[in-house]
Amino acid sequence: MIRHTKIYLKKIIFSALLSTQVFISCNANNATPIADNPAESSEIKLETTKAVSTEVNATQWIYIKSVPIVATGTKSNTACDDKKYGDLNIRIQNDSVFLFDTYTDKVSTGEVKSKDFFKEKYLYDFYKKMLADEVKIKLAETIKYARNTRAYSKDSKLDAYFRDAFFIDQFMFIESKGCVYIYKKNAAVKADAVTAVSKITDASQKPLELPFDFNDYYKSCVYPSDKSCNGKYPSAEFKNDSFLKMIESAVGITDPAIYFLIPNSNKEVTTYLIAYQGNDNDSYHLVSVKDNNAVSKLEVGSMDGTTLNDFVISKDGQINLYTRKNANDKRKAVASYKIATSGKFEKQK
Repeated sequence: MIRHTKIYLKKIIFSALLSTQVFISCNANNATPIADNPAESSEIKLETTKAVSTEVNATQWIYIKSVPIVATGTKSNTACDDKKYGDLNIRIQNDSVFLFDTYTDKVSTGEVKSKDFFKEKYLYDFYKKMLADEVKIKLAETIKYARNTRAYSKDSKLDAYFRDAFFIDQFMFIESKGCVYIYKKNAAVKADAVTAVSKITDASQKPLELPFDFNDYYKSCVYPSDKSCNGKYPSAEFKNDSFLKMIESAVGITDPAIYFLIPNSNKEVTTYLIAYQGNDNDSYHLVSVKDNNAVSKLEVGSMDGTTLNDFVISKDGQINLYTRKNANDKRKAVASYKIATSGKFEKQK
């Protein structure tokens, strides 16, 4: 079940660590929501008080055309770079951006009035006319946007393409060097994502039995491990690319090792425990999926070679996070969460 050959050395290191000092500082800030606001629960959000539409969040975008940005009644000599932006393979899901199927950057998202977004009157007038002429839609009163959180950084691959993008109806717009590049939502990708989720939630995938104690799981399946592992903790590898990409987008980390299905009384929400193993920093994340979109995430465990965070999921589905500095120390409760009907991980008071 676990890739033992890949993490054998890690087991030995952890075994030695376990006798001296272990478990991590799993505080409320580590319970990171998709919106990257540790003070709140993990529902996907805009920077304003409105929720982001999943229609904007979980789709690949297909290049349509470029249009030079000009004031009404004038001509432009700007040569748009259709080759660069036409070849761009971009997917934005929640706060994560994938370029050419590789996670690159995070974006902050929000919704503003169109007149506030296009503060210059000539820009407002340009977009009002361009949208009607080129894609046959009206300029909405409010628009959604995505802003590169590492704009102007040399380390940001996304910065080579855009610092801000905005969304109207089924279209995404990117401005760069005097041109606007227009993309349309790829419905085929969304349909594939629906297929992906249905494939990995069939009857062959058994859910974990609750209660689930990470400490017991680790001893049974990772180190020292025993024969009861497969029966007690059924897991699966990522064999479906669409499902894998959805999970990577939600968590913001590539190459998860395995996943577990968590029992959930709400039939509209599916919850997965995602395990990243065999690296310098092992981590464990809960991801809830509703209507074929990842709607919420919660980091519940991690390991960096010196400290560890662990967790327990009770029989009634409550998620309890713990921390300790030494294996002989008593677990210190940090926070508790429940899965709401919406799929959001809600912090309990």
